[in-house]
Amino acid sequence: MIKVIQANINNSRAAFDLLIHTARERGADLLVVSECAKAKHPNMVKSRTGRVALIGTSESATINKVNSGRNYVWADIDGVVVCGCYFPPNDTIETFGDDLDELIKDLRGRGKSFVVAGDLNAASTVWGCEKTNKRGNMVEEMAAVMDLMVVNEGNAHTFERGESRSIIDITLASGGSTNFNVRNWKVENEETLSDHKYISFNIDSAKPRPPKDQNKKGWNIKKINEEKLRERMGSEHRSTTPSELDALLRKLADHSMPRTSFGAKKRRTYWWNAEIAALRTKCVQKRKRYTRAGRRELHQNDLEAEDLAASRKQLRRAIGNRKKECWRVMSSKRTYGAKPTRSSWGRWA
Repeated sequence: MIKVIQANINNSRAAFDLLIHTARERGADLLVVSECAKAKHPNMVKSRTGRVALIGTSESATINKVNSGRNYVWADIDGVVVCGCYFPPNDTIETFGDDLDELIKDLRGRGKSFVVAGDLNAASTVWGCEKTNKRGNMVEEMAAVMDLMVVNEGNAHTFERGESRSIIDITLASGGSTNFNVRNWKVENEETLSDHKYISFNIDSAKPRPPKDQNKKGWNIKKINEEKLRERMGSEHRSTTPSELDALLRKLADHSMPRTSFGAKKRRTYWWNAEIAALRTKCVQKRKRYTRAGRRELHQNDLEAEDLAASRKQLRRAIGNRKKECWRVMSSKRTYGAKPTRSSWGRWA
């Protein structure tokens, strides 16, 4: 199973940082990111314009063959072709049509089933919009030509900016595919620091994948009892074979330090802390209040909008300050006589 998060970060550095943390926290394998021209990641592939990217965020999802067009990029991931798209809203209908034609010609020749996801800036009642526009009609035609099914469920808005709300982030998948299924598609309510919401879904591939060992056992060396270790070492017989030595070491470790499990806990980025977590929760609460206020009166809506904007600004500032603080601490620690590089600190990890 490939865990995917689909997002649009509005070319925001803070929104990208928050997305990377969310991916780690949720154990996501792949990110489909729109409006990410300035973003950098060691396992990222981009479209020719750099507006959309696929990012591998776990070792279990291997990005293999890759190709890109002007506003799309695709990769073969465990036998499933995943394509990320971003078609700017200000492009003309002719340019939009050319982009779709380029995408169709590229993917139809692959001979595989695929998932197409991204911000297409197109509206259609097929994926929950109140009405269909010209772009929506063209995407519907593309889906019919490529035998794609709309994965979007319900009518939850994927884009919210002021009074403007719409469903322009779309997920499509090959109809009648026998080698994978797209499941658990959902519009998330987490804070994104963007006017787009996260979309999460799973791709169940027929290709077998190595299982993730979520409860790998080891020993907590920080709690070792050296006295018990020396005592047990003196009473044990000398081992003569590799298997006997391995058994002896395990016995000594069990006797002198407690067992621990690792891999099951939520991972987090180096800069994450309780303050930032609280600010993210606060932003979610403010957004909910703002959404409810929009249904009552205009004045209250304006107040809630200002409150939400202030909370998001506070979260952005906290993330930036925390990253600078962590970098200063790491820069002051020397390893083998040299200061650590940003890559060694895992800036984009």
